Amino acid sequence: MRQIIFLFFWCAIATVSAQSKDLDQAREYLAKSEFVRAERLGLQLEQQGQDAYLVNELLGDIYSAQKQWDKALKRYGTLLEVHADSANAHFKYGGALGMKALQVNRFKAITYVDDIQEHFEQTVRLDPSHIPGRWALIEFYLQLPSILGGGYDKAQEQALTLAEVSPVDGLMAKARLAEYEEDWALAEKYYWRAVDRGQSIWTYQSLARFYENRKRYKEALAVSITASGRHQDARIDYQIGKLSVLSGAEFDQGLQAIQKFIKEFHSENGIPLEWGYYRLAQIQRLTGEVDKAYNAIQLALTYRPKFEQAIDEKDLIVKLKGI
Repeated sequence: MRQIIFLFFWCAIATVSAQSKDLDQAREYLAKSEFVRAERLGLQLEQQGQDAYLVNELLGDIYSAQKQWDKALKRYGTLLEVHADSANAHFKYGGALGMKALQVNRFKAITYVDDIQEHFEQTVRLDPSHIPGRWALIEFYLQLPSILGGGYDKAQEQALTLAEVSPVDGLMAKARLAEYEEDWALAEKYYWRAVDRGQSIWTYQSLARFYENRKRYKEALAVSITASGRHQDARIDYQIGKLSVLSGAEFDQGLQAIQKFIKEFHSENGIPLEWGYYRLAQIQRLTGEVDKAYNAIQLALTYRPKFEQAIDEKDLIVKLKGI
């Protein structure tokens, strides 16, 4: 009897391992934006009767990544039918519904508000430490007038609770609220405190983006350069190249960073390769390397012929070349 039980247990482990391996492969395809492969494998797992929750969540994530919100909602809705007590299922359903609301007209979008709010609030009721759920409510309340159930005060309540769950997220939330109130000095203070405490890519990029939005490009560049010393990340490399152009400073570092971005390019970085060549061309034009700039902008346009910014940049370069 013990041997039979052990054999059954071993088979169960083997099945879970195989399932996990296939799910991991599908998630890897998703991370690389290989949506056709990811969906095909997900549907195969569904036909094989694999874990319904994980497979539906995977397929919902695949459709969400492609902004196919109706398909995503169907999958996340299935999660809720099976696990109404899942904070994650409520969060993903509410998020997909919110994104769909952005695609319909304003009057129809209003009809989604109650459901979106209910799912986000249910997320944090079921899991008070659900950080993405807290952030979703902060943004939801900030965007929604108080007459419809939103407002600054409700967002602030979520920020205070978030600070108890994650001090860094709490500081970032306070910075977000300060920006909403257009208290730029207070927002800057909280972003710096978050950077000092968190030292993460997220905190550095948020501070750099804050400076960039305020057109304080040299400060944004300095923050990004500091971040690159702590984190190896293609988004930071691209940002350094971009900010070098916007600030008109640190061209050597900007050039090195954008060349690294191009050399080590991966689609999962989220920044198209043509933008790398566009920034490279800008730096080379600004440093007088006009011929190299022309070659770089041609490459950008090879990847996307109707790239408007690149077309404008090419016009500038052509004038400098005198052709």
